[in-house]
Amino acid sequence: MKKKLFMTYMVLMVVGFVLIGVLTHQFLKDNYEEDLTLHLASNLKLLKLNVEKKLFEEELEGIDFHSFVSEISETIDVRVTVIDSKGKVLADSEVLENDLFDMENHQNRSEFKEALDGFVGKGIRTSATVNIDYMYMAIPLEKDGEIVGAVRLAYPLVRINQINRNFIENILLSLFIAFGISLFMAYRYSKRITEPILSIAESAKQISTGDFEHKVNVKTGDEIEALGDAFNVMTERLKNNISMLNDEHLNLQSILTSISEGLVAVDNEKRVMLMNYSCKEILGVDDRDVYGKILTDIIEEPAARDMVSSILENEEIGSREVVIREPEHMVLKISSGKIRLDTVKREILGTIMVIRDITEIRVLEDMRKDFVANVSHELKTPLTSISGFVETLKGGAMYDENVRDRFLDIIEIESARLYRLIDDLLILSNIETSQLGKNRKDAIDMGKAIEEVCEMVDITAENKGIKIKRRIPEDLPSLYGNRDWFKQMVLNLVDNAVKYTSDGGEVFVSVYKFDRDLFIKVKDTGLGIPENDIPRIFERFYRVDKARSRDVGGTGLGLAIVKHIVIAFNGEIKARSEEGKGSEFIVKIPLNENVQNIPR
Repeated sequence: MKKKLFMTYMVLMVVGFVLIGVLTHQFLKDNYEEDLTLHLASNLKLLKLNVEKKLFEEELEGIDFHSFVSEISETIDVRVTVIDSKGKVLADSEVLENDLFDMENHQNRSEFKEALDGFVGKGIRTSATVNIDYMYMAIPLEKDGEIVGAVRLAYPLVRINQINRNFIENILLSLFIAFGISLFMAYRYSKRITEPILSIAESAKQISTGDFEHKVNVKTGDEIEALGDAFNVMTERLKNNISMLNDEHLNLQSILTSISEGLVAVDNEKRVMLMNYSCKEILGVDDRDVYGKILTDIIEEPAARDMVSSILENEEIGSREVVIREPEHMVLKISSGKIRLDTVKREILGTIMVIRDITEIRVLEDMRKDFVANVSHELKTPLTSISGFVETLKGGAMYDENVRDRFLDIIEIESARLYRLIDDLLILSNIETSQLGKNRKDAIDMGKAIEEVCEMVDITAENKGIKIKRRIPEDLPSLYGNRDWFKQMVLNLVDNAVKYTSDGGEVFVSVYKFDRDLFIKVKDTGLGIPENDIPRIFERFYRVDKARSRDVGGTGLGLAIVKHIVIAFNGEIKARSEEGKGSEFIVKIPLNENVQNIPR
């Protein structure tokens, strides 16, 4: 800035001095020429009178002007010329009398023409006779009211040029001295102005880096000092405001980050003003810097993009749902509203949308509907049988002992089936909803718990001629968790294996530890499960062979209970099967800090 200010002063001074010099020179030159013209004009008038006196006595051509013009030229120090009306030179103070015949005719000279017209003529040109620049002035000579010629004075411009040169030299010297003094003063003045401004600029630079403790110290006693004081006050206020804004921004950012719903706000040009992380994750937006970009340009999923575009184009207010199938199935609920400025005019600034992933809600609703339908069906079947047989007995069949006993046996079977179904439903509900059961930390001796389960199923297995073979190591660690759930899980797997294994088959139960995981395997030699049914066998009430399941007393909830118990232990379960060769279920439970080795 100092350099620019100094150069500005320099340019202004140079331009000013040049203008002053040029105008002064021109003014003095014009004045000098005007004075010269007046001087020559007055001399011409005197010459006119003297010459016209001579014309009273004789004609113009008969007068000897040679000595006359020479005398006049020496007196007034100018060139004098007498010309007749036809442009012939009769006498010239600068030309010898014998050389007058060689001079050009002056009929076409501008000053001579004006003189013949009755005016005082004037012209500036180079003399063809002596090759010098002259200022010419001519006045008409009259005799008896007629113009018979003209007398002309010529002043050499060499003298004027010399005067101009001297004047220009004096002006340049004066300008040089004034320029030097002004240069020094401009440097001092620009330095005095720029140093405080540079100090303020340096302070502003420090503040821009976040150093709000930096203060301006300017002591000039003028407006710049007042500017520095105002700058310090502004810095302090800016520090407080930025601190407050940072706190508000941090709070807002924390709130937006904590919101599980997607939140996005766009202006009237559909450019993003605000978008939280959940919104980016739901809409699959990979671009980190989304602010200022058009919302529909950064959404890659077509269905979501079309839905958002429709809301923005139609300026809808309310809620809509959209199903996204790629890259994964999702159901989104988009609620939109207008952003209005909190003023009297309530100007609309843009649109805000809240996007919620309701996929799980819809899945749970579908599961609830299926569950209610399945439970209704499963409960209705035994109740229908019981109701039908009771009605038949009341109709008179109770008096037939054989029919009565057979019907009562069927009612007993259906009642037991209904009891098992209700019991499994209660167990499943307890596992799904009981947080207390998940937090229980019983010390489970897994080897002992599995052996107890096998002993419970042994009687049923022996009745079918099925052998249950165990392979349970002695050094198994003890697991902390809900002991009843663990036994229920193993019981359902082993009981299923026995139920769906033909008479004379085998069931294998093995437990082993690998790395930091515990594996429980239950394998049978039964009929097996078709490959297409394996992904669905852990669903509630799903049966591979409904007729066979009812014959063996299955409720369709056993494997669903197993799956929920495995999840409660943070484990995984897989099924392998081949039709005609049996099935194998593998449970993997991670051994974490809640597992310790307890001697058996």
